[in-house]
Amino acid sequence: WRRFVWISPAYRMGIELIEKHDIDLVYSSSSPPASAIIASRLKKKCKVKWVAEFRDAWSLNPYNTRSKLGHYLECKYEKKILSNAEALVTVSQPIAKELTDMHNKPCHVIFNAYDKQDYNSTEKIRRDKFTIVHTGSIYPGKRDPGALFQALSELMEVEPSIADFVEVNLYGNRQERLLSPVVQKLGVEGMVNFKGGVSKTESILAQQKATLLLLLTWNSKIAEGTLTGKLFEYIASTRPILALSYPGVIKEVLEKDNLGIVTNDSEEIKKFLQAAIASWKSGDMTLGGYNQKLDSREKYSWNHQVAKLNAIFETK
Repeated sequence: WRRFVWISPAYRMGIELIEKHDIDLVYSSSSPPASAIIASRLKKKCKVKWVAEFRDAWSLNPYNTRSKLGHYLECKYEKKILSNAEALVTVSQPIAKELTDMHNKPCHVIFNAYDKQDYNSTEKIRRDKFTIVHTGSIYPGKRDPGALFQALSELMEVEPSIADFVEVNLYGNRQERLLSPVVQKLGVEGMVNFKGGVSKTESILAQQKATLLLLLTWNSKIAEGTLTGKLFEYIASTRPILALSYPGVIKEVLEKDNLGIVTNDSEEIKKFLQAAIASWKSGDMTLGGYNQKLDSREKYSWNHQVAKLNAIFETK
């Protein structure tokens, strides 16, 4: 709602652009919901077709807290605004089902994806260390690597020498302050390196050099339909993925194409790491064949997703 002041000028500009370029279809992307409100008005005013995309849900967004009355009124307003859209688009099947049920109209799934141009590097995978890499923000209790640290601590009790060849590299801001207490408590500070914030290019290179990529999302039912953009970067990097995540659509994607595993249990993580380290020691950098099929990666590129979107436009 803080972007409501943008609606009137954007609406006027939209009319100008539609008339100037003879546009016959408008594609809005939300959030913010203001994008859909503007598109709805343009649809009525200019008699164009409209496809509404929701990268984040509107009234159905579980991360937005509101009163029961507020939620009821917001749902009612959303239904009114979207009543004249030809079709809806969102990022995962669970969210698509919710939107279809709510609005009684088709909702297509277009994933977040990766840009193939970002992955032209011939960077070699590090072989001197078993390197676990995470890039991005960390939120204790939500995006939290604690279960990994617990597993590493337990592995050290059995095989102290892993501290000599296993390292966890965390790229992102303010992580040392957030995580140092638990790292020190579990005695794994010798394996954990806080790398700080880096550019996107450096982040991608770090992913490509890693032995194993660590993906963190909120371990909660409300995150069932969440497919973070980071997942697709990791897929493009061709490295195996260990996801500490709620076992929703992320689990489906990773396990369907053998891209990695999803678990939040430190004992399961420990067993996975033991097998992965054994594969690494034998020279198998796929850690058992993870994330190796080109066609499995290709379908998560923007090239493929945009082709799907174009097909939707052509039917409207």
